[in-house]
Amino acid sequence: MGSLQAQVQPGAQSQPTRVILSGAIDERCELDEALGGLAESEPIELDLAGISRINSIGVMRWIPALEALCKGRDVRVVRASYVVINQANSVANFFADAQVRSCLVPYFCPACGDNKMLEIEVDEVRAAGCSAPARRCDSDDAQLEFDELDSYFTFARE
Repeated sequence: MGSLQAQVQPGAQSQPTRVILSGAIDERCELDEALGGLAESEPIELDLAGISRINSIGVMRWIPALEALCKGRDVRVVRASYVVINQANSVANFFADAQVRSCLVPYFCPACGDNKMLEIEVDEVRAAGCSAPARRCDSDDAQLEFDELDSYFTFARE
């Protein structure tokens, strides 16, 4: 499959099928192979935490593949990685009709100096006015600082 790997976990009972994508979405990735074998109309949860790179050719392949996946089914995006969010903020229709449920958000702890990527629910971001919700460090309980520009949540405004 080239630079992109997909792991499919069939949904149990009323749970959606979970598709965990990792690697790069680029000129070598085979999105049809990664997303094509899924049963029509079954709900899908795309876990994008493992996406490490997306280039312009990858974007051109991603959008039609996701649009096709979304036709006639519920598609949820969870744990969208930093690079996925950056692309979504600069490319129209990056998520097609998929519902983004959560993303990874960069925080910094001034007390211990750790950088952290925390999964944050998009509903919580919207409730905070499309800003980073407050979080505490799990190591020393210090208040974490959002470690990105406010425009990081532009995708959540749409």
